[in-house]
Amino acid sequence: MNDINVLIKPCSGMCNMRCTYCFYREITDHRSVGNYGFMTDKTAERLIERVLEYSDGGSINFIFQGGEPTLIGAEFYEKFDECVTKNKKNRQKIIYSMQTNGYEISEELINFFIKKDVLIGISLDGTNELHDFSRKDSKNNGTFNKVNKTIQIFNKNNINYNVLCVINNFNIKKAEKIYNYFKTNNYLYIQYILMIDDELYKNEKITDFVDNYAKFLKTTFDLWQNDLQNNKYIKIRDFDNYLRIINEIMPDTCALTEQCHVNIVIEANGNVYPCDFYVTDEYLLGNIDDNNINELLCSNNAKKFIGNSTKLHINCINCKYLIFCNNGCKRYHDEQGLNIFCKAYKEFFDYSMETFEKLKFLNEKQ
Repeated sequence: MNDINVLIKPCSGMCNMRCTYCFYREITDHRSVGNYGFMTDKTAERLIERVLEYSDGGSINFIFQGGEPTLIGAEFYEKFDECVTKNKKNRQKIIYSMQTNGYEISEELINFFIKKDVLIGISLDGTNELHDFSRKDSKNNGTFNKVNKTIQIFNKNNINYNVLCVINNFNIKKAEKIYNYFKTNNYLYIQYILMIDDELYKNEKITDFVDNYAKFLKTTFDLWQNDLQNNKYIKIRDFDNYLRIINEIMPDTCALTEQCHVNIVIEANGNVYPCDFYVTDEYLLGNIDDNNINELLCSNNAKKFIGNSTKLHINCINCKYLIFCNNGCKRYHDEQGLNIFCKAYKEFFDYSMETFEKLKFLNEKQ
C-alpha cells in the first residue's frame, strides 16, 4: 500500500490578502509563468486519476493550499469529491485538509468542511495588533476581525482546525502574549512557522532576529511545559516532535529528518513540484497530464532535489543535537549550507533538553 500526501494549489498563487512576508508571491513573481489561474475540472480529474492509481490501498490526504484555496469556491470541491468517490477503491482511505487565511469563507464551503470532516489549518499571528501588523487585505486593512469571525464559525460547527502562527520581525518578541492569547481562546493545536525573508537573512539584522528567536523558543517552552505538567496540554508541533525523537518515534515533519523527501505539489495547471518552498522552474518534476506519480517521484529533478539535501554541514557532524535538528529545512540554509537559526536552536536545546528528557512520557498521557 502507498500512503500519499498530495498538496494541491487550485488557485495557484492568487490570494485575497497581502501579507508582508508572503514568500509565495515572490516565487510566482520570479517564475516564467507567474500565477496559473484556477484549476480546471479536467486537470482535477486527471490528478485524481493519477493519485488513485498510485495508492493501491493506502491513505490519501488531499491538502488544498494557495495562494488562498477558498477562492475557487465550493462547487470545485464538491465536484472534486464526487470524482474521488466515484473512482476510489474501497480499501483507499480519503482525507481532506486545507490551509486557509480564513479571510472570507462561504456558507457552502463551511457545509463542505462539515460534511467531509475537513481538517483546517488557519493562519493567525496572535492578538489583533500582532496579526494585523503583517496580515493585510488588498486595501491594506487588518484582517484579524474577519479571521476571528471564521474561527468562531468553526467552533460553532465543530470543524477541526489547527492554528498556524508565522513568527516574524514584529511578533517575535511577544512569545508570552501570543501563547497566552492562544491558551485563553482554547486554541490547543499550534504550529509556529518562521517567516521566510531572503533579504533579512542576508543582512546584519539577522543576528538580532536569531537571538530573539532563541528567546521566543525558551519563553514559549517554559509556558508550554508548565501547562503540560499541570495537565493542561497544548500541542505545539515542534515541541511534540522533539518528544517523539526522544522516544525514538519518527517526527511528523520533513524539516527534522536527515534529508528532503519529494512531496507531490500540484499547481493549478497540473505542473508538479517536490516541495511547497520550491515551486520553481528549476525544480519542475513534470505535469500530471504527461507523467504518473512514480515517474514524477523518479524524475531527474526529484533526484536532484533529494541529492542537494544529503550533504551535512561540517558544523553538524559532531553536534550533540544533530538528531533533533538535522540542520533543519534547507529553505533556511545560508550560502554555506548551514541553518541560519543554528545558534538559536543550540541555545534552546541547552536550555530545554533536560526538561524534555523528564517530559518524554508525560505527553502520551494527555
